[in-house]
Amino acid sequence: MRMTVGSWALALLLVAVAGAVLAVALHSPKVSGVALLRARIFLCTRTSSAQRRVSPLPSKCLDGTETTQQQTKVIASALKADRRIASSVYYNETESLALAKKELPGIGDLLRVGDIPAVFMLTVKASDFPAVQAKYSALPGVDLVNIMVKQ
Repeated sequence: MRMTVGSWALALLLVAVAGAVLAVALHSPKVSGVALLRARIFLCTRTSSAQRRVSPLPSKCLDGTETTQQQTKVIASALKADRRIASSVYYNETESLALAKKELPGIGDLLRVGDIPAVFMLTVKASDFPAVQAKYSALPGVDLVNIMVKQ
C-alpha cells in the first residue's frame, strides 16, 4: 500500500492521539512502598499497521487484521489470573474513541471507530513490568505493551 502525504499525516496524528488520549492520571502510585506503573496493552485494529509504519516500533498486526473477541477474552482471562497485575480495565474501540473526542475536541471529530485501538489499562509493580511486557506482547491480537508516559 502506497501512502500519500495526507495519509502519513493522518497516521502520525492517530498514533499521537492514541497515546495522548490513553495517558490519563499518569503518576506512579505506591502501595506499601512498592512502586506501581500504569501500563497499556494495545490490541490490533484495522489501521494498526498503517499507523505503526510511521513509528520506529514494529507492528505485529497484519494489514486489516483486528483482534478477535476470542483473543480479547484470552487476554482478559490471563490478566485476571496473573498475580503481577494489580488491576486491569478494558476499553473497547468505541470507548477509546469517546475518550479521544472528550479529551481532544476537534481532533477527535476526525477519528472513527477503529482508529483508536481497544486497550487494557494495567497497574503493575515496576519490577514486574519487563516480564509482564514479554508475556503479553507474545499473545495473538496484541500489538504493543508499554508504560504510560506522562505527556
